[in-house]
Amino acid sequence: MATISASVGRNGVNKPADARTVQSLLNRHVGSLGLRPLVVDGIVGPKTIEAIVAFQRRLGMSNPDGRVDPNGRTLAGLNGGGAAAAPASPPPPPTTPSSSSNPGAGHERDPNWPPKPAFPPLTSNAERAAIFGSFEYVHDPKPNNPENIRVLG
Repeated sequence: MATISASVGRNGVNKPADARTVQSLLNRHVGSLGLRPLVVDGIVGPKTIEAIVAFQRRLGMSNPDGRVDPNGRTLAGLNGGGAAAAPASPPPPPTTPSSSSNPGAGHERDPNWPPKPAFPPLTSNAERAAIFGSFEYVHDPKPNNPENIRVLG
C-alpha cells in the first residue's frame, strides 16, 4: 500500500516524492476516468488536480476538494479501497535514470522497465484515438523496421 507524508493537490503541501506517488496511483485509473496518463514528475499542476477531482467524483464525493491527504478517503481509494479500486500492480519504476546518487542505476537495470500503461491494450483505431487523439498515418516500412508508420498530421 502506497503512503504519502503530506497532502498532495489543491492547497496541499505537494512534496515532490508524495506527488510522484499520487501521480503513479492516479495513472492506474486515468483510463477509466476518461483522462490521459499523467507525467510522473512530482509537480502538481492542473492535470494532476483534474485527475484527483475526477477520481474523487468516482469515489462518490459530492464536493471533491482536489487534494489527497495521507490518511484520507482518496488515498485509500487509490490504494484499492473504496468504489474505484483497481487491481494491484507493481510499483512504477523511476521516471528518470538516477545519475546523482547512484550513477549505475537507471531504466536499463530495472526489471519493471518500461512501465505498463495505465490502460488496457488498444485494439482498434477508435480506442487509440480516445487515448492519443485522432491522426492519419500511412504504412512506411524501413529496412530495420518493417512495421514503421509515417504520421500525416
